[in-house]
Amino acid sequence: MPIEVSFWQTEISEERYKFFIEITANTDVKKVVVKVPIKRVSDMEIVNGKVAGDYIVGEIEDITRDESKSVEFSGLCDDTDSLFPFHVCYTVEEKETLSPLEVESVHHAESEGGAQVDRAFISMATVIEGDCTVLNH
Repeated sequence: MPIEVSFWQTEISEERYKFFIEITANTDVKKVVVKVPIKRVSDMEIVNGKVAGDYIVGEIEDITRDESKSVEFSGLCDDTDSLFPFHVCYTVEEKETLSPLEVESVHHAESEGGAQVDRAFISMATVIEGDCTVLNH
């Protein structure tokens, strides 16, 4: 996998916790989205994320190899197991990996006559998307 996911929690006071989800890149990663269920969490403070329905969604972009970034939040929680399973989706882009495929030209669809796009603005890449589910054992 192109990423490693770590989760840990610290009890601040009775039923109040601080949670950390750390993403470490094993290669350059374009984007990571972390989606954690929060039905049993209230009075939250969130770093690098937002509440979306019954989830905290954290988005991290442009992580270089061996770099770590985190989604952090704290709140009242009477059952920390309720945060699991949570999902992590990632996007990796690898430049110049589509050989021997060659694109002769690209044209604007909206312009009259389909004006050609300058080659300086064209690049090819392979985009790899994946996701994993993090369980509590």
